[in-house]
Amino acid sequence: MGRLFESFERLDEVKNRNIEGTGLGMSITTRLLSLMGSELEVASTYGEGSVFSFDLWQKIENPLPLGDFRPLPGKDADIEAYRESFRAFEAHILVVDDTRMNLMVVTNLLKKTEIQIDTAPGGEEAIELTGKNAYDVILLDQRMPKMDGVEVLQKIREQENGRNADTPVICLTADAINGARERYMGEGFTDYLTKPVDGQALENMLQRYLPKEKIISVLPELKIASEETRVAADPMLSALSEAGIDVEKGLSFCGNNRDIYQTVLREYLQSSGEKREKLQEYYDRRDWENYMILVHSLKSTSATIGAKELSGLSSILENAASQKNESIITRNHGDAMELYEKLSALLSGFPELVSEEEEEEEEEILEFPAGDVN
Repeated sequence: MGRLFESFERLDEVKNRNIEGTGLGMSITTRLLSLMGSELEVASTYGEGSVFSFDLWQKIENPLPLGDFRPLPGKDADIEAYRESFRAFEAHILVVDDTRMNLMVVTNLLKKTEIQIDTAPGGEEAIELTGKNAYDVILLDQRMPKMDGVEVLQKIREQENGRNADTPVICLTADAINGARERYMGEGFTDYLTKPVDGQALENMLQRYLPKEKIISVLPELKIASEETRVAADPMLSALSEAGIDVEKGLSFCGNNRDIYQTVLREYLQSSGEKREKLQEYYDRRDWENYMILVHSLKSTSATIGAKELSGLSSILENAASQKNESIITRNHGDAMELYEKLSALLSGFPELVSEEEEEEEEEILEFPAGDVN
């Protein structure tokens, strides 16, 4: 407790080696509170949890209500219609992620750029592909079973043929914290992208690292109606929004493309049964290593469709599993499983997500280019 608020202090380095951070958060927090005439109080039981609290005295300048501060839909609420910012049909990239839905999102976001895309569901498949092909860019998930991203990166760099010894490798991670870019670059990555992957951020990253001679710029698209208006006019999207799903956020992760979003929802639903069974199995066996990997995936995929509550619960479980903190896992596992089951039941109520008649059309949307490993 005495070291808790000191700068650059990280406690139990060996036990918490997978926990990220610089050790500055607590120190900065106490300084900010001190500037506001307050202090941070802590009540903690080792191995069970901690409660941090503070009091702030604020002066009320005017007791009158501010009024409705929410912006009304109109011209100012219009958004940019998604359109690829470049094309690069001569470029060849590899996307590595153990979650099929994440592969789908990236490949569909880049579909109109005409980039040649290979995909791999794990480290072994990625190493096999990099032994055969020279890529312009590699997008590599950091947290995967068997081999994590750092291990895969090292093996790719050490391959005898050297086809990808200098290829830019972008780390895909759900860890969006200050200092993450520097940390991953220190481990050998060229740069990093946070998950869920934002379409514009993805394109910006590729334009930064793809060979300039392979990039053809595209003019921006005109504006379309606001997402609020669009969601209200769509029965499925409206129902999801009323159920607490952040549909606008989900659409944004799919390039504001309704068809891609529907495909992602379908994949989320189809994989939910097996995932729930596996999560329960790992929980019952107290296999916290595999439990952590699976809830990490659930955190990312739930955020992608806009299921913020389940994504947040999954984040808590992931952190607890990384520390093997059974107390926190036990308190939150049941709620997460119940929420996951309710969400799956909600999605299964939409015919467009379960109808066999649309499978052929959907397969065209999520189709991976030839030559990949799946």
